[in-house]
Amino acid sequence: MALSNDELVAHYLNDLNATGRNNVVVKYIKGEKRQEKLMEYLQNEYCFSADNSKKYTNWLFDPSSGMLTGVMYLPSYGVARDKVRRAIQEYGREKVIPVVYGINGQVDLTNFEQLLK
Repeated sequence: MALSNDELVAHYLNDLNATGRNNVVVKYIKGEKRQEKLMEYLQNEYCFSADNSKKYTNWLFDPSSGMLTGVMYLPSYGVARDKVRRAIQEYGREKVIPVVYGINGQVDLTNFEQLLK
């Protein structure tokens, strides 16, 4: 299936953003604790909008989620995204969409494949 130019741009921008979400966590763990600097990093290096850079860095600084949840939240986007991409390639969108949205019951990474079959 060939992608249009707009679809290709969206695809590569999504990959760039995913890399940014992972790398901003690394910068945070390595000691950058200023949210403004992390937001600038996402915007300048990974094409994030101001709103999205704030949204994603808020997870790192939200006291109600605790540090572990915030640090794990951003990389988990990539894990789930890759799993859904592979499922779409294997099963097709029509089969994957109801599973992702929980139409066939509660879904997580451990039962995702079972619900597709």
